[in-house]
Amino acid sequence: MPQRGTCQACHVPHVRVASATNDCSCQVCEKCALVFLDDACCGICGTPFEADEVMLEEHEAPGRG
Repeated sequence: MPQRGTCQACHVPHVRVASATNDCSCQVCEKCALVFLDDACCGICGTPFEADEVMLEEHEAPGRG
């Protein structure tokens, strides 16, 4: 569940922060999380994200790239 805090990536205070995936515990804002998901790794600790952790947009379905 998202909480309020300072993003560990961009250091903006008082924003909603959460882990981008279950692969690492870095707390980042939504903007940074989306960048990290696009890069398939955490921009703070460098942990690579597992392929099955990547979130799909609401209009996308698996296998419909």
